[in-house]
Amino acid sequence: ERKASGTVTVSVNASAGGSATVAFPTGLFTAADTLDISLTKLSGGLAKYIPYALGISATGMTVGLYSGDGSNGGGSVAINWTASVRRP
Repeated sequence: ERKASGTVTVSVNASAGGSATVAFPTGLFTAADTLDISLTKLSGGLAKYIPYALGISATGMTVGLYSGDGSNGGGSVAINWTASVRRP
């Protein structure tokens, strides 16, 4: 199974959210792959923030946090991520 995982820290600084870029290992995935993405927010502050992924490609993705209610906050949240090739 082709799979990559790691932890990314997303900073929120007086805005309704924040984001960070994740790069996948070179050559692990191809443009033809359909990827399953799993995000798990680690314990800590900013409990109301919801993790999301966008811009998913063979080379990486953007992981972000949204406050859910549009309000401002501040701090950093570590997010565990996993990307794997979806099996038919």
